[in-house]
Amino acid sequence: DDFSDRRTVQSISEESEMQRTIALRLCERANGAYTVTREEEVADGNRTDIRLAAVGSDQKVAVEIKIADNDQSLNDLDHALRNQLAGRYLRDSNCTAGCLLLTYHGKKNKRWSDPDTKRRLAFCDVVSFLKKKATEIECEHRRHIRVAVFGLDLSDSPMAGTQLA
Repeated sequence: DDFSDRRTVQSISEESEMQRTIALRLCERANGAYTVTREEEVADGNRTDIRLAAVGSDQKVAVEIKIADNDQSLNDLDHALRNQLAGRYLRDSNCTAGCLLLTYHGKKNKRWSDPDTKRRLAFCDVVSFLKKKATEIECEHRRHIRVAVFGLDLSDSPMAGTQLA
């Protein structure tokens, strides 16, 4: 809208700065329902990008943020989903939900390759591909964990600012 700061957020190139920006927005919208921490240490010294903890409960959610434009291959993003988020951050019995949040700035006009078909993928295809992987991960864990993937398109395209659900 007229007060959008999409261009400002689009200019963020470092994940640590994107983490702070997203964490701030989550804090502003918490309305007392949850608390937000960054780089909180979990098992084996791993640190989550963002962790949400429900107020009045011991339930937690881990959020892993990746700037997809930053030379992230599809395999890198899949690794972040499977190994970082599900493999490390969702091992705590109180943290059984996680989200991989991808931002796409459109600066490099990046296209990814499907590892099986070698077909070039646009950002929306990458998000769809990783959502399918997230469903597979949930099934492998017998639905004891919940894993989501969200894409935030910050590019100058007509769909810019759209969350890819």
